Amino acid sequence: PSPPRPTLSPPPDVPPQPPPWALPPRPLFLRFRTATEMTPGQYQHHIRIEEARSLLLNSNLPVAEIGWQVGFPNPSAFSRRFRLLAGVTPRQYRVAVRGKTFAIAP
Repeated sequence: PSPPRPTLSPPPDVPPQPPPWALPPRPLFLRFRTATEMTPGQYQHHIRIEEARSLLLNSNLPVAEIGWQVGFPNPSAFSRRFRLLAGVTPRQYRVAVRGKTFAIAP
């Protein structure tokens, strides 16, 4: 009979290596900011508010629900951020854009 095979231990945990073209976080952040003129966080808020504008125009969802759908679990945080970026509250924005969109011509 053949001798028993030795039991091999599992390979050590080796963290995955980034691809050679990947940038470290700081240069990536600087390039992103140069390209977009926004930080990644500002860009994320911008994208969320743009989606909220679309939902305010095209849906009848409550403002709090729209905030939740675009990533703001707190309705007051959503309203504050929306007002900061859009200049008006979500409710004021909805009234303004709906007035233009749904106005009945005489």
